[in-house]
Amino acid sequence: MRQDNIFESLLSAAVVVVALGFVFYMYHVTGGVMLNDYALKADMAHVDGLASGASDVLVAGTKVGTVTALNLDPKTYRVKVSMRIRDDVKIPADSKLGTSSGVMSSQAALSITPGKSSIMLEPGATLVAK
Repeated sequence: MRQDNIFESLLSAAVVVVALGFVFYMYHVTGGVMLNDYALKADMAHVDGLASGASDVLVAGTKVGTVTALNLDPKTYRVKVSMRIRDDVKIPADSKLGTSSGVMSSQAALSITPGKSSIMLEPGATLVAK
């Protein structure tokens, strides 16, 4: 009977290890939000199909982050967009925002067109779309 308990414990531990490995692999392959990413915000007039947790953030057509929240400001009717950006990607302060729909995906993406400023946005900063 004791041997059955040891086998069940080892099997349970193996299942947990495989599950954690799969989660790590998926984050690594998909470029998902990681612990060393940083937060940015955006203030936009319209978000044209963006979805919290499902929309990518693109720079030059390359995924660099994920939209994490969308909130409508009831006073200004502008959308406050929260996003996570990979820590190795720095966004110039004069960058422009837009939305784009992917050819291979039905999900819209938040597109950032980098500006020419040498000043980079700090974590938590807000980009304002005109």
